[in-house]
Amino acid sequence: MGDQTAPILICGAGISGLALAQALSKRGIPFRVFERDPTLNFRAQGYRVRINGDGIAALSEALSPELYSLLVSRCAYCSTGIRPNTHLNALNGQDVEMKIGPPPTGEIQPLNADRNVLRHVLIHGLEDNVQFGKEFSSYTMTDRGVKVCFSDGSEQEGCLLIGADGTFSRIRKQFLPEFQLFDTEARWIYGKTTITRAFLDRFQERALNGMTLVQDRSGLIPLSLLLEPMRFKRDELNENVPEDYVYWVLVSRKDNFEVSDDDLLKLSAKEVANLAKEMTANWDPSFHALFAFQDTSRTSLLRIATVKPDILLWEASSRVTLIGDAIHAMSPTSAAGATTALRDAAFLARTLSEGGINTASIHKYEEAMRKHAGEVIRWSAIGGKWLFGMQSFDELSPLAM
Repeated sequence: MGDQTAPILICGAGISGLALAQALSKRGIPFRVFERDPTLNFRAQGYRVRINGDGIAALSEALSPELYSLLVSRCAYCSTGIRPNTHLNALNGQDVEMKIGPPPTGEIQPLNADRNVLRHVLIHGLEDNVQFGKEFSSYTMTDRGVKVCFSDGSEQEGCLLIGADGTFSRIRKQFLPEFQLFDTEARWIYGKTTITRAFLDRFQERALNGMTLVQDRSGLIPLSLLLEPMRFKRDELNENVPEDYVYWVLVSRKDNFEVSDDDLLKLSAKEVANLAKEMTANWDPSFHALFAFQDTSRTSLLRIATVKPDILLWEASSRVTLIGDAIHAMSPTSAAGATTALRDAAFLARTLSEGGINTASIHKYEEAMRKHAGEVIRWSAIGGKWLFGMQSFDELSPLAM
């Protein structure tokens, strides 16, 4: 058992890391958070985060009632459910019958959060315990717990290290060197288009009725556009919410991009924005305004990695564990990546509070995490096949770590 007077060390101030920190704070468990980026919003990482029933329950458990209410008030208006309201043909703008939908999630209305707003709410009250510009280098086990070394030469001791450092987790690489990520071959272009009168005058109105899927299935590999308007409530409590905008993501397999994969992943934001225009140039003109009015400084392209549903088994340690994308990266086609990460955070905090910081508690958390995350990863393959022609897990190639 670790020294429970020492803090839990969380590496990563993303959604799962900050949610865990809030849950630990609520339960009176000491912690410190370390983030490699110099500021909270340093990198473009997509915009809209959809949180369904299990994630909402996890947030309610992790946050104080006041902070939870603040978060809900700062979310965008959201259509019922997490499946698209509208499915349109990209080439002619006409309606298409929906073929699939996500798994049932109960009757709870989803939350539509702007990623930056969500992280700002999650860090509220934790500022004194969060350090930026702290890049993880390595850790060593000690008699009392664990010692973390950072790339700036500094060190921090704690009772338990939580790897919340994302898909390409350095903590996972040291802790589980045999762990393998796989390339879904999907490349997602994330974009943001501010809702202005000029935009509304030129864009197809039906595509702004909640979440919309636009597809070009004229080739062997689908090219899909998922979009949703983000319209925020503005009052004296919510003066700092973003301008209303359309969140969108253009999705296909890497073979569908007329650029080599190496070059594709090196493109600047402006180059990615231009690529989105080029790939949709033959679409119905009613969709062109989305790309013409995009914020070209914030467009980004991501390679989508996944783990396989049968998540690796390892012997639990009282010193180190992993949450969120650091252990169960998945295709966003699951529509539940954030929800799964939030569920990790709430359950881990509860388990440590009730059972203590020991091997048995970590084992209990990891067993539950493997089960619920594995189910979501299996579902992601169904949506992936429809959106971008994702191959079966057995056909995916390992990613170099």
